Amino acid sequence: MSRTLRPALVAVLCCLLLVTSGCSAVTDLTGERTATPPSAADAAASYRGFDALEATVVTEVDGETETRAHVVQRPSTGETWRETLAPAERADDRVVSNRSVTWSYDASENDATRIDTSRFEAANDSYPEYLRRVFAALDRTEDSEVSVGVSPLPVVPATPTPQPPGDATVGQQTVEYAGTATVDGRETHVVRLVTEDTDGEFAVRNQTVYLDAEHFFPIRQRMAFRMDGNVTRYDVTYRNVTFDPNVSTDRFRFDPPEGTTVSETSLPESTTYDSVEALRAETNASVGDPTVPDGFSLREARYTVSTERNYTTVTRTYENETGVLSVAVRNRTDLFSGVGESENVSLGPVTGQYREFGASRSVSWTANGSYYSVSSNVVSRATLLDVARSLVRADAVERRRDYGRAYSE
Repeated sequence: MSRTLRPALVAVLCCLLLVTSGCSAVTDLTGERTATPPSAADAAASYRGFDALEATVVTEVDGETETRAHVVQRPSTGETWRETLAPAERADDRVVSNRSVTWSYDASENDATRIDTSRFEAANDSYPEYLRRVFAALDRTEDSEVSVGVSPLPVVPATPTPQPPGDATVGQQTVEYAGTATVDGRETHVVRLVTEDTDGEFAVRNQTVYLDAEHFFPIRQRMAFRMDGNVTRYDVTYRNVTFDPNVSTDRFRFDPPEGTTVSETSLPESTTYDSVEALRAETNASVGDPTVPDGFSLREARYTVSTERNYTTVTRTYENETGVLSVAVRNRTDLFSGVGESENVSLGPVTGQYREFGASRSVSWTANGSYYSVSSNVVSRATLLDVARSLVRADAVERRRDYGRAYSE
């Protein structure tokens, strides 16, 4: 792998591995197979039972230490303070994020970026729910070594820069309980996830997560992925972990040093709703209702407005016991060109572009001046296209209703 590509790949995998840097001291890597998996309810409740943590985090890539950092996090709110310790050329770099602003500071260049996040309504911390699903799936099997279908564990809210919420999953995986192990002196429950389908240009091959036995925070994550035929292995470990340290709100503020060059940007304004009806009532957005598979229910509807780039997006996220299905409509067609190769597919009166990224599937198309997409990491290709076709039909019905209302007025 070229040195020029590695920094970009590290950034991508940081999002998947909740990276914020550190060093690895792990014993008993095979785990004790006689251990019994905890209950789903206990896992979720234990994660919710702490407020903050402080640690040194080490990120290794292919066995070589890439970064070490001192971090303080409040996972439930997404508040993060991160100071890079190594390598030397990045020492003293900082990322500080609270509920209204995120700062990214480059110490060697003495410049900082301020990102206004005050208008972006962040999603609730979904990690406890994913823990519940993982251990509930394990509980449905008589043998803890039997693999069952479940989405990969998502990112704990510790990503250095704010992003539109998502589940940070890369295809459907199977999960198995691998017993217990000790990580830097703390007992952990070991969960292994293996991707069922590793075709495509990018694929996560496997992931091993070490969940703190007391708080169920992932204090170590190992992952291997393949990109363009090359396999890269990541290992992220939280060391010297202290749960519920004495952390003041000032820790999540940043005052740039004198002489710092500051650039500013902002995230789009984003609001979540418990139902599509509530979104329609408050925004007057025309939203067709797709037909989703049995077992899926609406988790949230989101309305996003960007004044800088002049667009609005309506996103609906549905979920079942194993993963999510997302449907998005944006009122512009010139802001997305797709990732990777695509295949033309018939969606009735329109032609869509079908893509697979690892085991994740998506189909997108443009019509009536808008961009549409349907994506999922758990449903089949056929089911995904059926949902897309139902959205095409529902959108046509909704537009006829809008025309009728306008005509009657």
